[in-house]
Amino acid sequence: MLRLIDSEAQALRVSIAAGHFKLDYIAACIGKSRAYVSRMQTGERPIPRKLVAPLCAATGTYLLRQYIELQAALDRRDVCQVSYVAGLLRAS
Repeated sequence: MLRLIDSEAQALRVSIAAGHFKLDYIAACIGKSRAYVSRMQTGERPIPRKLVAPLCAATGTYLLRQYIELQAALDRRDVCQVSYVAGLLRAS
């Protein structure tokens, strides 16, 4: 399922939709305005790392956190692969 998600905003939208939550409820849970939550789920505003855990708790799913962790792991893998190939090039 994580491979179907394209962005943090989409992960948040899916989490909210899956639980049939209203934006007002999510906003109240995290102590932010409905408009702010709306902008995060449309991608107009980035999702601050400090709100990831409260958003996961409010939606009852770890989809957002899992998406973020997957992207971080993929980024580390790319960096490691680039470093490895660069090392091979230096050695040759």
